[in-house]
Amino acid sequence: MILKLRAAPLERPWANLVAKYCLFVAKNPWPFIIIPLILTICLSMGIILNFKIVRGVNYLYAPLNATWKSEEAVFGENWAKDDEHFYPGKDILRREGIYLIVNAKDRGDVLREEYSKEFLEVLQWISTVKLISSAGRMFTYQDVCLHFQNDCFSNTHAKLLADIYSKNDQNSMFNITYPIYRTTYSTEPIDISKVLGNVSLNEKGHVASASAWMILYQFSITFSVLIVFAILSTFTIKLVTFKSESGTTRYPIIDWVLSKPLLGISGVLVTLCAIISSTGLLMLFDVTFVDMCTVMPFLSLTIGIDDTFLMLAAWHETDRNLPYEKRIEKSMRHAAVSISITSLTDSLAFLIGSIAPLPAVMYFCYYSSAAISFIFLYCLTMFVAVLSLQGKREQELRHSVTGGKTRDLEDYESATSHQLLLKMGSRVSMKVTDEENNNNEKPLEKGDVRMWYQRFFEDRYAPFIANSKISILSLLVYLAYLGAAGYGIQQLKIGFDLINIVQENSASRVFLEVRQKLFPEDTKIMDIAIMNSPNLSNPEERFEFLEILSEFEKLSQSKKTFLMSNEKFGYDVLSDRQFRLSTRLRNVDTDQQISECARTMRSLTKTHSNYSMTTYSPLWNIADEYDIMWPQTIQDIYISIAVMIPVALLFIPQPLCSLIIGLNIASIAFGVIGTMSFLGVSLDATSMITVAMSVGFSVDFAAHVSYAYMTESRVPPEGVSPIFSRFCHTLGTVGWPVTQASVSVLLGVSSLYLVDSYVVQTCFRTVVLVILFES
Repeated sequence: MILKLRAAPLERPWANLVAKYCLFVAKNPWPFIIIPLILTICLSMGIILNFKIVRGVNYLYAPLNATWKSEEAVFGENWAKDDEHFYPGKDILRREGIYLIVNAKDRGDVLREEYSKEFLEVLQWISTVKLISSAGRMFTYQDVCLHFQNDCFSNTHAKLLADIYSKNDQNSMFNITYPIYRTTYSTEPIDISKVLGNVSLNEKGHVASASAWMILYQFSITFSVLIVFAILSTFTIKLVTFKSESGTTRYPIIDWVLSKPLLGISGVLVTLCAIISSTGLLMLFDVTFVDMCTVMPFLSLTIGIDDTFLMLAAWHETDRNLPYEKRIEKSMRHAAVSISITSLTDSLAFLIGSIAPLPAVMYFCYYSSAAISFIFLYCLTMFVAVLSLQGKREQELRHSVTGGKTRDLEDYESATSHQLLLKMGSRVSMKVTDEENNNNEKPLEKGDVRMWYQRFFEDRYAPFIANSKISILSLLVYLAYLGAAGYGIQQLKIGFDLINIVQENSASRVFLEVRQKLFPEDTKIMDIAIMNSPNLSNPEERFEFLEILSEFEKLSQSKKTFLMSNEKFGYDVLSDRQFRLSTRLRNVDTDQQISECARTMRSLTKTHSNYSMTTYSPLWNIADEYDIMWPQTIQDIYISIAVMIPVALLFIPQPLCSLIIGLNIASIAFGVIGTMSFLGVSLDATSMITVAMSVGFSVDFAAHVSYAYMTESRVPPEGVSPIFSRFCHTLGTVGWPVTQASVSVLLGVSSLYLVDSYVVQTCFRTVVLVILFES
């Protein structure tokens, strides 16, 4: 016995199963509407009870197993265990606090005598002003401050400098150097770069002027547009000719039997129910909801509406003479397989994206994948049930909205204006038997009963796009697209900028920009912990250790403020074998330089592991994210292609189509990544999500077209090439649903354009790119 392997082994069994299931839904629609609604209400309790948006840059945008976390823990556990171990200027823990940058009104020198006096008054006001909390309790800074040496931290270094300049003593008694100033009036050298911004020096290398002070106080504590489009897209318009004395005039009339505005509304409501159910379910299981997940409903809504467009188009493909239950069975036999492919691939694309060890990406992908799964489930229950109810009205030639009687569209000349506007409906033109009609074949009748969009795509667009000159032009445009994308990838910036996630017009954004401009050295401090130091009383061991420190100094600009005396640096010294020191980094202006610096410093600590050395800088967070961003993105694309091709092989009857879909994924991902640099978008956690979306979306249209082409079985007209005929019929079947899907996605994300957020803007720009490239 010889076994023959059939291409797409799951396509026919799944199509038969879904067709029988949808037939059952059509005969019993109400349970499939009521039960999902009850389920939605129950699952929404997860949102009501557990809704909480988790924010925090260091958590969301840092790799889960980032090296900097263990490095920070060494310092946090030994030098910053709690608020009692707080030490000004050396605080490793990111405790809550407020930065204050003070400029002169004329943007001039803040060290002028009168401005220094006013700055001292500001410091005094902050320490004494009485405030009222949201609970109505009165408090001052003294009540909520972190304590140092049994007193509130009060920016003593800034006070000392301001006091010097307010008395005009900077030239007679003090020679203030930059960036480090040593004075007997302070127990330790003062890091001027953390206090004064945009400093200029005189010919002696002393501070001459500055344009800002910076002090720190720390504490211990669219849918409407999309709905309208979904409704308008369901209307069927007929052009009729009216005769008059001056000639003939053609007017559009709505066919209220074929139009399905209630299905447009239902498609939106079904998708919203799916989003609520999926979100509520995950929240019931305490899955973290991050701020980036707030974009998910916009994208999921467009995916749900896309599926309803495809199912409605499949309905219009069936013969109107058949009973509505049979039409449901036939239309879903084709459409359900198509949306099964796209739902499965979209869900898999987001699950693959969740492999990325970035919480922001991971949790966004979880919620998106769950939403797509619920959309598929509810489309095959609620939407099919509503479609069957509307199909019954169509079979009875009733008004699709009111359910009332309609007037024959052929009798338009004798109809009143009110009837022409609100009550006209077409009638079935010819009765055919079931044997004469199958899922894809049209009845043999003389009149052209195709929908207007079928005539457009089959008779106009298909011959245009198949023209040899247009094909050559398309090839040239595609080559130019690849060239531009390749150039863009070379210019692509990799890494995450903290400023980008803050709203452009917010006070926080202004502060970050000013700090970056005036205090660029503020984050370029690196701490080195030695947890197993040598015997420093031994000259040989001490010399060897100092040689190791000189290796660090060759790569950085040392502050040289460690181990001067135990009284001054007692906070740095834990024991005679455990202490820490600080140094300033240089040449770390870009993410790539930061990554190389972190790699070099960590390599040094591994080389001298006998001393149990650990380095830490706030910049290491950037380095760890930079190191995984590009490899993780490429890995996700490779895995996606490897997964999507087998899925296509299981459902699409032509194996070559699977290869084409794989190439389509690679092409669109390549174009999206390459074009991001032209739009000012970096490859970071946010854009990684959109690359994952591009993988899912790039499968959708290719799968719809491929499946429709391979299952097309209508007999070509006489004298027309079978290949060209199949091509025309395919465009007539999926051309309009694909167009509707593209427009709905663009409308769905259009409201994001007005949101003042880098995360949201990045999603908007890349989704637009995906849709344009895919279409």
